[in-house]
Amino acid sequence: MTWRDLAPEPGILAALDHADGGTGGKGQSGKRNWSERFAAGCAVAIADGLRAEKRRRRQLARKIVRPESLAGGVEPITPLTSTISKKVDVTLTDPNLGLEIGFSLKGLNSPDDGRYGKNLTGRCYELSDEVRLIHRYLPRCVMVGIFFMPLEAAADAKSGPSTFARTFEALRERSGRAGSLHGEDHFRCDHAFVGLYCRTARDDIGRGACRFAPVEEDPPMNGRPKVGTTLSLESMVARVLDAATESRLSLWAAPETD
Repeated sequence: MTWRDLAPEPGILAALDHADGGTGGKGQSGKRNWSERFAAGCAVAIADGLRAEKRRRRQLARKIVRPESLAGGVEPITPLTSTISKKVDVTLTDPNLGLEIGFSLKGLNSPDDGRYGKNLTGRCYELSDEVRLIHRYLPRCVMVGIFFMPLEAAADAKSGPSTFARTFEALRERSGRAGSLHGEDHFRCDHAFVGLYCRTARDDIGRGACRFAPVEEDPPMNGRPKVGTTLSLESMVARVLDAATESRLSLWAAPETD
């Protein structure tokens, strides 16, 4: 399968429609408004993916997934302690245990002088600060960082790495937490992905096509990744849940011989 074979991702297509339906505006305010509306739509799309998996997995029956819809508001306020709360884009919580899985979504949606990475460093610091705060109070919470960017970001460099490739490098430094007991790793996400999407229909790719590239894979320096190295929204959510709910069996050692 290649990018030209992809059908639009329904949730991402709905997010694009929601973003394009905003009041708009000119300059930076217009770009910011579009990005905020797109992020809200993407949060609902991922939450819908979690709800679909929840119906398939009995162990998730009692979990609560937010946001519920665009009409119901986004960025659920999640209690971390009795006095400290944090807005998290997408949450899966247990009524008794609190936040168990959180998704933090960032966007690099608009070019500046032809490149998409102008705010990459700032977005990375924001992600690390959010994850550090949550892991400080909820060390067992699984945090997922996702950077969304249009396909053009994978080929926006005349020489050297594209913004897509640079984002991989930045997220690798901020993901792959060793475990909940390693306090020095609290700033790291447990999982990280780059979501490449088609904002405007092209000759070979339809509007709303989207793939999630796990940062463990090696990206091309320039150009979009092979579809086989990426995941659909459904597969991305399933991978996160598989890792988060993996049962850890005890391995017994042989005793000393009498």
